[in-house]
Amino acid sequence: MIHVTLIAGTYEPTQCGVANDTDRLRTHLNKLGVQSVVMTTYDAAQTAQNPNVKCYRFCA
Repeated sequence: MIHVTLIAGTYEPTQCGVANDTDRLRTHLNKLGVQSVVMTTYDAAQTAQNPNVKCYRFCA
């Protein structure tokens, strides 16, 4: 199985080009049998309430 990580500064339920396009891309990848995870900001990950949306803390 192929695994893909998508990185987006915003995600659902935010209504913007990046969030919508990322969600649509995940839907189409899933139909092709590609497992995907979204890595996004802490606020976006908490709002999405989706186990496939992750927030990782990075230190500079």
